[in-house]
Amino acid sequence: SPRRQSGAERSGAHPGAHPLCASPAARLTGLCSIVQGREPKSGETGSSMNRAAPPLDFGPRNPFCPPPLDAALGGQVSPEFQWQAARMPPLSRSLLLFGDDPGSVDPAELVNELRLDLSTAEDVRRALGARGDEAVLRSPAVLPPAACEALRNAVSTESQQKADTVDGAPDHQLNLSREELESAIGPEAAAVLWSLPASFLGEAADAALTSDVEIFVRRYTPATRPWNPFHTDSSRLTINVALDPPGRYTGGTLLGCFDAQVRPLPRGEGDATTHESTLLHGVSTAET
Repeated sequence: SPRRQSGAERSGAHPGAHPLCASPAARLTGLCSIVQGREPKSGETGSSMNRAAPPLDFGPRNPFCPPPLDAALGGQVSPEFQWQAARMPPLSRSLLLFGDDPGSVDPAELVNELRLDLSTAEDVRRALGARGDEAVLRSPAVLPPAACEALRNAVSTESQQKADTVDGAPDHQLNLSREELESAIGPEAAAVLWSLPASFLGEAADAALTSDVEIFVRRYTPATRPWNPFHTDSSRLTINVALDPPGRYTGGTLLGCFDAQVRPLPRGEGDATTHESTLLHGVSTAET
């Protein structure tokens, strides 16, 4: 049966990012995201797993992050992410680790270097051709500051560190049921989130998009989860809500591949982005 995913990324309670995910998806420092499920394709499992490139071999293991990055992050990066940084493909590394201008990267070359399976690559290229609002719905101030603060506080005290479905590194997130989310932020704020699928899909939206959801709040910091590699999600929709105001963190930019470009998606506290889960996206390094 279809499942949804969600995630919140960065928070100001501690340096880093917290996202909340549910039917739409969550984002960086003080971000929330929700992913709506879909029926798995032939050959996929029924679980709501994110799809990322298989491990690549870029030579002997380097146990350290690239020196400039490691210095910038104060030597806080965990061994799991040091290893990931050493193996990251060149274009992904330039965007996610070093914060290069997304406009300088050919999105087709980025997709090619990820070595996605054929079905996923076709979905990603289709999403890459989508234009503007057809690809991403950007909704300001979906959650009020009090709701964002409640979620930041919750993930700071109750987060888990299980293997993430994208890269296998610790996820540093808090999983929530629909009822737990509504209890944390209130029914009125939750109702606004549940309205986003219909705002994005129009008549194509159905009740399952808000009844069967996976929701999580995630924390991004140099010492926890510094970045999130480029990936797609296996649910129908992703809703990502920022939980921190931009002034509380540095880095941690949500990047999406659409409109034939790699596009940064800056957001303020409580702002949401909604997109099809086939859209290739990632989060750059949270520096503070």
